[in-house]
Amino acid sequence: MIQNFCPSIVLLSLLVSTTALGQEDYGYSLVRIVRAHPGEPSKPTIVLPKPFALHTTGNFEWASRAEYYVYVSGPKREAKGVEIRWPGVKVAAVIVGDKRLGLSREGDQVRVDIPVRHGRLADLKGVAQDAWNTLEVWSFHHENNLQIQVPHNDPDRAAGVYVRQPWVASQAQSALNFVFAGREVLRDWKLHYELAAEEKSFVELMGFETNNPLHGDAPAHWHLSIFWPDKRQTRNAVMCIPHFYMDDSGGVISNGFSTYGPPAKGAPSKWHQSDLGPGEPALYKDRSGKVRMAITIRKDGGIDLGLDAKTVSYSILPDEDGATILRRGNPWRRVRVEDEFQQGVMTVTVTSPANGNKKPRVEVHRYDPLTGKQKEEAPIPIAHRGLLRHAPENTLPAFAACLELGMGFELDIRTTKDGQLVVLHDDSVARTTNGPAQSVREMTLAELKRLDAGSWFDDAFAEVRIPTLEEILSLVAERKRGRTIIALNVKDLTRKGESELVTLVEKYKLLEESFAFDQSEAMSRRLKKLNPAFRIGRNIDRQSIDARVEEGLVDCFLLTSTPTANEVSRLRQRGKQVLFNYAGSGAARRNKESWKQAANAGIDGLLTDFPLECRAVWREVDTRP
Repeated sequence: MIQNFCPSIVLLSLLVSTTALGQEDYGYSLVRIVRAHPGEPSKPTIVLPKPFALHTTGNFEWASRAEYYVYVSGPKREAKGVEIRWPGVKVAAVIVGDKRLGLSREGDQVRVDIPVRHGRLADLKGVAQDAWNTLEVWSFHHENNLQIQVPHNDPDRAAGVYVRQPWVASQAQSALNFVFAGREVLRDWKLHYELAAEEKSFVELMGFETNNPLHGDAPAHWHLSIFWPDKRQTRNAVMCIPHFYMDDSGGVISNGFSTYGPPAKGAPSKWHQSDLGPGEPALYKDRSGKVRMAITIRKDGGIDLGLDAKTVSYSILPDEDGATILRRGNPWRRVRVEDEFQQGVMTVTVTSPANGNKKPRVEVHRYDPLTGKQKEEAPIPIAHRGLLRHAPENTLPAFAACLELGMGFELDIRTTKDGQLVVLHDDSVARTTNGPAQSVREMTLAELKRLDAGSWFDDAFAEVRIPTLEEILSLVAERKRGRTIIALNVKDLTRKGESELVTLVEKYKLLEESFAFDQSEAMSRRLKKLNPAFRIGRNIDRQSIDARVEEGLVDCFLLTSTPTANEVSRLRQRGKQVLFNYAGSGAARRNKESWKQAANAGIDGLLTDFPLECRAVWREVDTRP
């Protein structure tokens, strides 16, 4: 394994190798060959068809105990039938980017087609970075205006500086705990929402990687960064990027604080570097130069966070078993992350010491242990008006059935004469109750509660009543089983009702599971102002996706055309929830192929009148060999 990096020699060899290729578009790929069992670093024999070539100078080739990596160059197409021979070593996988390539075996020999796909080899910097995703075993847990990148560090994959020192187990564990503790702080603080509401920006939480010799990501550290508007080094951009370096126990000891900007008196932004120790605050300044956050290292290896250097709103304190979060000086949350990187399972456990650590919140994230690519959970069927083909629509029985079956549901919100929020689709009560052709707005809650909202469907539901929104949200909080999605269709809401809606969602702790849609844009902005974490949905056609992303108001995209994998991926990268609105009772809304296509695209959920049938189709696909 060659450790020295010599750009001039590498560049010359790559340029010379292009001359025989004539006019064909020339590119490269980084290939990772994974051993079935770790052992002493070694390299296989690789035979490429002409005119493809291997590049083994400098850090363009290296080996760890678990893998061998090498750059391949040639025309931008597949190198067909590449032979790999590795005596005494079984090849488990060959990876390019985040994809496992198909293998054929002939005894100890493996054949594989390797795609060559990246840009110009003459751009040496591009060679180094464009293909890094082949090396990086990262999973991404983005939320709106908050990007979370988690490296899954395996000692058998260690490369570069991390081969030449004792394994950084404590620091790798502590970085995970800090990152997810930071997520808890930001969810409560909502600072990232406030910043994004003022101008385009995002916050990023990220650990460090140990397996990329082209990226000297050392010493061990983690980040809590802010970018205005993104990571491009434009004239007026601002970036605040800390490097919270850790000691052998995982405590923070220093901060290499890199800032780009803010621009001063018409001059463009420039890079600045500060080396900060305990008690020295890192000041995160926006484009105007105003301090928006300060983080100070504590003497105990933790950090204090506040809106300026003089205030402490939150503290994160690491230990051997996790990280404790203080809110205004009092124990508030405790976070522990367990990453089984060889199995591809990461578990995040969040407890509340103030509540006696009862009912911990446990998240289990599954990912491909060789690529970090998250294993998609099945989409959630979202039952239109509840299980409306099996119980009276928009009633407690229709919604309770959904929760028992692990489904989400959509409901319709209206306002009574006395200002109460109730759930009913039509403006008139006539179709779904025994009441007169009278508007909900003309009746009090007491009058509505006297109506029978079940007998019209079946006598078994006699005396079922029109539910209030609070009754339904209380039911969700009590009975939900794992993941769910609650779509709040706003039919008729007053200004007072807007505040009541946000208050109820907050009260039952359903900000992450619910969103409001079909309201006006002005109402959406008012709801966001009441609580920036309140989620807004919108029905969006294919042509409007990019415009709505740039607008920044919509959290949940209810796509009205069958989504493609590319559309879902683009939206996920921006932290959006992606749903397919396929509600309706006609045969056109019962198309199994559309259900399959949407699921294969990777959507989060599908709004439908046929949730049971839809899920059955998805399960057939999932269990197919």
